[in-house]
This record gives sequence, structure tokens and C-alpha cells, in this order.
Amino acid sequence: MINVGLVSHSGYLAGAERMLFNLAVMLKDTDEFNPILFLPAVTYATNEFETEAYKNNIKVVTISEYPWYLFVDENAKGSHAASVIRTIDTLKTQFCENNVDVVINNTATSICPAMAAVEMGLPVIAWIHGIGDTFLMDGNGDSERRLLMDRLLITLSNTTVCCSDWTRHFYERYKTSHIKTIHNWTVEPIAVKQIQESRLFICLNTFDQNKGIFILLEAAKLLKEKGCNFNLYFYGDGNQSIKNKMKNYIHENGLSQVVDIKGRSNNIDAIYQECLCLVQPSFIESFGMTVIEAMANMRPVIAAKAGGTQETIIDGVTGFIIEKNNSQVLAEKMEWVLDNFEQAKKMGENGRVRYENYFSTYCAKDKFGNLIHSTYNEGSSASMTKKLIYDVVIKLLYEECLDKLNPIAKREVAIPFMPLPSRKIDVPLCLSKLIKKEIAYNVMSNIDIVSEVGLIFSSHGVYAGSMKVSIIKDGRQLRNVEVNLSNIKKENWYYIAFGTIKGVKDKLLTIELLFDYAPDSAPIGVYENANNRDFVYKVCNKLGHHIKGMDALYTDFR
Repeated sequence: MINVGLVSHSGYLAGAERMLFNLAVMLKDTDEFNPILFLPAVTYATNEFETEAYKNNIKVVTISEYPWYLFVDENAKGSHAASVIRTIDTLKTQFCENNVDVVINNTATSICPAMAAVEMGLPVIAWIHGIGDTFLMDGNGDSERRLLMDRLLITLSNTTVCCSDWTRHFYERYKTSHIKTIHNWTVEPIAVKQIQESRLFICLNTFDQNKGIFILLEAAKLLKEKGCNFNLYFYGDGNQSIKNKMKNYIHENGLSQVVDIKGRSNNIDAIYQECLCLVQPSFIESFGMTVIEAMANMRPVIAAKAGGTQETIIDGVTGFIIEKNNSQVLAEKMEWVLDNFEQAKKMGENGRVRYENYFSTYCAKDKFGNLIHSTYNEGSSASMTKKLIYDVVIKLLYEECLDKLNPIAKREVAIPFMPLPSRKIDVPLCLSKLIKKEIAYNVMSNIDIVSEVGLIFSSHGVYAGSMKVSIIKDGRQLRNVEVNLSNIKKENWYYIAFGTIKGVKDKLLTIELLFDYAPDSAPIGVYENANNRDFVYKVCNKLGHHIKGMDALYTDFR
């Protein structure tokens, strides 16, 4: 059984998140995969995403913060970098505690899951549902930074999978290999009904500038002026300013009797089954989930030539593809559907066949299953390259924190987990990665005769099992002792007695920790001196070349 960590960029159940949920349900229905959803916390009292996951017996882990690298302006870089560092540490802990084997990073909005996966040696799949075109941005973000993060995300990932060929072609400029297309899919509707004598058009969209909402309203105005008998319902939510403009346009143009804004709805199938046709007027649509939802429900679709829709709709067979930003042509196609019911009905039937052959769960199951298997079997390839990139990114993030944040915020970044030891600590600390099996550090004693070494351990659970501690000098094991993990205090000094060793002041020693966890034990991390975790130290240690006296383990010899 492969534990698959599915990391969502949002805790709300919308387009890309619904695809992640569909994947979780699909994997849960197999005997090969165990999906675990990692969801950012939301402000709503009822979390639909989490509720639906629990209904399907899918485990959910809530992440308290989840920074996107989109829309980060100059003034926010410091606080954003601090949040990224904290989130990487949180994800590393949660991946370890939940025994994640493969990570799927949903959407190109955050680099945190890929960074955490690389640090832990886990293979990662980047699942990209769209493009971050500057047309979609509000102008406040740093576009160069965003493009850099896009490239880093893809490079850190073992495989990148896109929702459409159109999206894949956009990202192939960054990396030509290991980018695949697996078209999105939608689940089988509960009950499929053929079109009745309906004259209702629907549009399911977020109310954003790229969705072509006002082109559709202009088309509705043209139809009304021609005396056509129809209704148009908008389902969705989004930018409040755009929503207010929609209401004003409807009122000012006398469309209140035929056009209505319905808001969000959970009963998607019922919405499709009461309509005649779906209209999707977007300027940019990387795939278009509503298109295949309509096809699954035997409804024709009129959509703008905006990207992924050209891969789902067959013009004149399952609906119409029109030039974007053209309300006159859109109105003409809507009128044709109203006047040609039997042909429109046939388009819906054709769309249903196309859905079954290309965009159903059945079609996606083997493709995604094979992708996860191959990524898992491949492991974390090119790990040295990835970890070098990881080290560079972390260094840049820490520099941004130090440049932008006040002293209190700096201290928070340097010490993501604050221990409370009885003895004074005069350096900033940070927790190591959680140790699955073993780890070794080079250290130097500040006294000549030692018999104990103090370390500070931490975890988010109960310790159980044993730990072997070896003291090595010049390749020769001087001492080896075994410790019962249940005796270790969290977030405080724990002294390990190993017998007296003389003549070790300013001598290089190696401390090896080998863990044998009990089945119910949480994995453990050890605190390191953040001052010694500089770029040179991290690169050299990743390559296996330790620097004398510069290792990061925080110790207290006595």
C-alpha cells in the first residue's frame, strides 16, 4: 500500500481542489493506494472539502498556514519567506508522522510541498491545473519571482502532470522532459437525463476578470433585444467588485427578468439537468471542468476558444467553439441552440459519448495509478541536484527574512520550534528533519574530559522504542550506549552518559544516532544551531564533506 500525500493549495472545494478530491476518492477505491489530504485551514464554520473527505473515509491533515508564491509584492517578501519556512517544517513533520511515500503538489501556487518532500527524500509529483499568466494577476505581484518559483517547482518535482496539452505546452519552456498530460475527469452523475424542453442557459464560473462574464451579459442583452425567449443563470462567486458590476449591468439593461445570479451550489447535477446548454465564455481556460460536467450530463456546450476547451469540445458535434471576446457570435450560437432543439439534443448525446471515452473516472484511473507507481518506484532521483536547489532556496528565504523583518520576527523565523531547556541557550535553534532511521553529526567539545553529552529532542507525538548513540573519533568507535526513548524529555536537555573520555577538547568527534522506533512511536528530530546551518555547511554536508567544527548539532558536553 502506497501512502499518497495530496497537498491542496486551498481548503475550499472549487475547481482544482475538486480534482484533487476526485483523485483522492479514486485512489481510495483501489487496494494499492492510501490517500491522505493535506488541507490549509479555512475560515468557514463548515468545511465542505473536509466534510466530503470524511464521508469517503479519507484522512485529512489540516495545515495552519499555506503561503502561495503568487501576488507577493516587495513589501510582503519578508513575512512571506518566514511563512514559507514555517510551512516547509510543518509539512516535513506531517509527512513523516503520516508515513507519506509520494507527494502530489496540487497547482503551481506553492513550492512548500516540493521543498518538504525533497528534504525528506520523498518523490513528488507537481499537478498543474493552469497557468499563472500576467493577465490573471492584479499587478501587485513580482512576476519575475513567480516565474522563478514555477521553474524551481518543476525542477524539484520528479514528474509534472498537466490538465491539458495546452497547459503542458506552456510549461515545456521550463523543462522538456517529465511533463505529461492527464486530462481532468469528472465523476459519473447520479442520474443522467436527456434535455427536456428547456430554454435555460447556465454559466458556472468564478467571477473574475478572465472569465468573460460581461461578454455573456452582452450576448444576453442582444438576445433580449431580438425578443428571444430564454433565461440565463450564473452559478458561482468570486470578486465582489465584479459581482457588483454584474448586478448593475443586469439592472441598467433591463435583464432582471431573464438573468439571475444564483451563487454557489453543491447540487451540480441538478443544475445541469434543468438547463438546455452550458455557456463558458472565458478568455483563458486551462481545461474547463464545467465543460466535461455538462457533457457527462448530456448537455451541449458553447465555449470560447481559450485553451483547454479546444481539447474537450468538438465544434459542431458536441457544441460550439467560438472566438473569445465576441458577444455577437456568442448570441448567434445561443439563438441557434434555442431554435434547433433536436440538433442541440444530439450534441448533448455526442458529448456524453465523448465524456465516457476520454474524461471519465475510468479513463483516468489507470493513467494516474501508473504515474504514481512509476514515481514511487523511481524514488527521489537526482537528489543531489534537488537538495542543492533546496539549499539555495532556503538561503534566499532566510536572507529575505533577515532583510525585511523586525528583530522579533527574525527570532521567530530562526526558532520555528522554541525549546524551553533549564540551561541557558545563547544561539538560535531550529529543528532538524524528523529522523526516520539514523543521522550523524560532526561536533567539537569545548572541554577536555567528557562523560555526558546533552541534546534537545522534539516531536509531535509519543516516543517509544530505543536509540543507540555512538561516539566516534578518527573513524574509531569510542563509546556506544542504548537509550530508552520513553525516558527522553521533549523540548529540554537530555543528557546521555557514556563513560569518561579524555583529551577531546577541540577535537573532532562524530555522534551517530540510530533509532529503532516502536510501531506506535512518533519520529523524533534534534535541535541544531541555526547559525551553523549556513549555505556552505548545508551544501558540503549534503555532498558528504563535513567541515571540521562547523556541524550543526547543538550539544552541551559535561
